[in-house]
Amino acid sequence: MNSLNRTILKLFAGFSSIVGVKPEMDQSRFFKNPYENFSPQSASNFLNGKQFKGDLVSRVQKLDAVLSDKIQKNINLITFNEDYTVYIGYTGIALLYLLKYKKTNDTSFLQKAKDLAEKGVSQLRQDEISFLLGDAGPLALAAVVNSKLGDHELSRQFIQGLIDLPTKASSSPPYELLYGRVGYLYALLFVENEIGPIIPVEVIKDCIEAIIEGGVSKAQSTHFPAPLQYEWYNTNYLGAAHGVAGILYVLLCANQFLTEVQRQQIIKPTIDWLKENRFPSGNFKSSYGRDRDSLVHWCHGSPGFVYLFMLAHKVYNNPEYKDLAIQCGDVVWHRGLLKKGYSICHGVSGNAYAFLHLYKNTRDLKYLYQAACFLDWCTTYPTHEGRKPDTPYSLFEGIAGLDYFLTDVQNPEDANFPAFALI
Repeated sequence: MNSLNRTILKLFAGFSSIVGVKPEMDQSRFFKNPYENFSPQSASNFLNGKQFKGDLVSRVQKLDAVLSDKIQKNINLITFNEDYTVYIGYTGIALLYLLKYKKTNDTSFLQKAKDLAEKGVSQLRQDEISFLLGDAGPLALAAVVNSKLGDHELSRQFIQGLIDLPTKASSSPPYELLYGRVGYLYALLFVENEIGPIIPVEVIKDCIEAIIEGGVSKAQSTHFPAPLQYEWYNTNYLGAAHGVAGILYVLLCANQFLTEVQRQQIIKPTIDWLKENRFPSGNFKSSYGRDRDSLVHWCHGSPGFVYLFMLAHKVYNNPEYKDLAIQCGDVVWHRGLLKKGYSICHGVSGNAYAFLHLYKNTRDLKYLYQAACFLDWCTTYPTHEGRKPDTPYSLFEGIAGLDYFLTDVQNPEDANFPAFALI
């Protein structure tokens, strides 16, 4: 994606959130869920105890092989457009190959991941700092794959590049996950998770402080009803990709680095304020003041909030947050079979991760069954592909994301939404 198209994407996102519409639930974006609600009998359609049934696994593995082959054969098309980002570029394929290495222990995947990540590092633009759509993604991935391949000196060089990144950015970054400082914080935590405690503590704490100070300053200047306020293109987004839910989730993933004041007096009241921004359906608004109940994607709406509220339950030991996560899961169950397609960002595979997250954190078989239903739907690819994505092989919009999900879901207790979920 060239710089003009990236600018158009940003402008369109901001415009689409502020167009005046009637306060109603948009039912045109999803298929009516054809699956039975959970019961021991319905669960037996796809589950054998706590395992997926062999027929479902077989279909998953078959489609996984088809998609993997298609991605490999078209890798030159992915790299030709010179977009190196994790979100839509070839570094996202590096993240897919890293996952496949973890699942198979096949080092050929690790070498492929290394090649793509280092290609990304060679083409950094120094205009965005996030993991998903900026320079932090290639640097973090190059550090991790080289560490796993045993080249610790080269890995340290990439880590230093990651640490130095904010000082080299050509402009002041926003705060959200997709383009901004929280995406950079995610990259630091990703490296810590994959390699160990190698990032200097003060680097992580300084990043957290900048994110919180920015939100506090904005909220105070506008007399906002929450301690933290963030805008992206003059819009107060609430969801995981551009909004406060994603910001708060990543901050809580760094809980060990937070002060008690940050945790209790700033982050928690902002989480509590978010509860007021639900529609009667239980879905969350995509932005503050938006009246149209239309989006049930990871990027906007209830799927992304599952992660925040479940982690808030852990951090604050508050059962109300767990209940909210479960209610968000209910919205995904009823409205998550999206007509837009199968993608990670705004498709069925991304929504299915919400059930996997609920299952991991509750051990309730209901959520494994719901994940199995959405998985079954995904094996119908491309039957319900409503619109071919602009980047058809990419991680967050294309088949690499679907393949990531198919690879990950085969061990549901270890599955994590890519480039976002850490805990």
